[in-house]
Amino acid sequence: MKINLKERVNLVKNFPMAHITYYDAVPLMTDKYTFSVVINKLKNLIAHKNIDAVAGIESLGFILGSVLAYVLNKKFILVRKQGKLPGKTIAEKYETNYSAGYLELDVTSIAPGQKVFIVDDCLAGGGTALAAAKLVEKLGGVVAGLAFVMELNYLKGREKIKAYKDFDIFSLVNYD
Repeated sequence: MKINLKERVNLVKNFPMAHITYYDAVPLMTDKYTFSVVINKLKNLIAHKNIDAVAGIESLGFILGSVLAYVLNKKFILVRKQGKLPGKTIAEKYETNYSAGYLELDVTSIAPGQKVFIVDDCLAGGGTALAAAKLVEKLGGVVAGLAFVMELNYLKGREKIKAYKDFDIFSLVNYD
C-alpha cells in the first residue's frame, strides 16, 4: 500500500490566527501505518549519518525525535520552549511568522563534539529550527543535519538556515 503523505496533512485555515494556514501533521502520526511510513522514511534519511543523538523540537518534534532516537538506538534530546526545563539551561530566541519566544536546552544534554540530528514536523520560516541548531552549537555539539516531515518552501526557512550555515536539510513533503 502506497501512501501519499501530502494528502494526509490537515490544512487548517485561520489557525492559530487570521490569515495563517496551519499545516497539521498530527494525522500522519495517529494512523499506525502512516506513522510507520513517516518514521521509516526519516530513519532512512539519517541512518547513514554517524550521529550520537536526535533532538526533537517542542512539540511534535518530541514525538518524531523520540521514536527516531529509539529505532536508531541513540540518545534523545528535548528542545523546549522557555521555562519548561528544570535545572540550568541555555536559551536562544526564535521568531516565526506569527510568534516569537525562546527555545532552551539543558546544559548537560549535549557533550562537546557530539553529533546531533534535529527533527521537527514542519520547516516554515526556519526560526525554531535555526534556534535549535544554535543551541546545539552553543553547547559544543555538531549539527549533523535537520529533518522535517513537511517544508513550506514559500516561507523560505531553508534559505534562512543555509544563510547561517550550510547544514544538510531533508523534508518528506514540500509545499510551494
